[in-house]
Amino acid sequence: MPQQLRRLFLHAPAAAYDALFRAASGALQLICGKPTHMGGQPGYMVMLHTWTREMLFHPHLHMIVPAVGLDSSGCALVHPRYKGYLVPHALLAKEVRDQFSSLLLTGHRALYDQVDPEIWKMDLNVNCQPVGSGKTALRYVATYVAKSAFNETRLDGYTPDGRIKLWCTLSKDKRRHCLKLKPTEFIRRWLLHVLPRRFVRLRYYGFLSAAAKKAFARVRFLLGAKAVPVEMPYLPPMCCAKCEGELVRIQKIHPARGPPLSLGLIHQAIISRKKYVS
Repeated sequence: MPQQLRRLFLHAPAAAYDALFRAASGALQLICGKPTHMGGQPGYMVMLHTWTREMLFHPHLHMIVPAVGLDSSGCALVHPRYKGYLVPHALLAKEVRDQFSSLLLTGHRALYDQVDPEIWKMDLNVNCQPVGSGKTALRYVATYVAKSAFNETRLDGYTPDGRIKLWCTLSKDKRRHCLKLKPTEFIRRWLLHVLPRRFVRLRYYGFLSAAAKKAFARVRFLLGAKAVPVEMPYLPPMCCAKCEGELVRIQKIHPARGPPLSLGLIHQAIISRKKYVS
């Protein structure tokens, strides 16, 4: 997202982030569905990333798209027209921008009115590149799923005047630098990346979504992929705390409780209790 729109995400994160997910997903599905590019339904994962290496606010999405899709009949695979090339980045950037503005206009008009109309003429920064088998890209995205805006290993104590020392590798020179931040500034940067409650920042679309299990199985079958064996985790047997012998199940003791009272009996009990108290 350009700098001019980042304040919108800080003001209304739930609405803005959700619109960004929907816009990016809708734009990719629309372009991949055209016969000039792929001509089928893709499957892909999208992850929200909000921080830079200096813990500054920079909301953007990472999308991993397999170079395969299902045609309209759902019985054949389709591939991109050119090897190592999925969709034109300029077209994808324009479509994401247009769909994002349309979603705000129809669903959040108050937020849309806060944006300068000239901003909707700006080009978004979209980077599309092939990643081979995808293992490297998945490993890169996986590191952000289970970690926050900074790793505790980057902390290096504090200066004599009380500033927090934070190590980071800057993109401009690829060298490690030590930032010295005031505690209030460090907390401010940390709070910039707190997402709304129950917000899901890793989502799956197309034949990779949870609702498309049949389509995913069909893609695997058409690709000739083998079944993935499911290994049950090993659970050690429960043992006695004193003799350390293995516990043996003898029987199941069901709870002894009567049936629930009917509403009529409950009402009578309340009336009788009121009479007794009075």
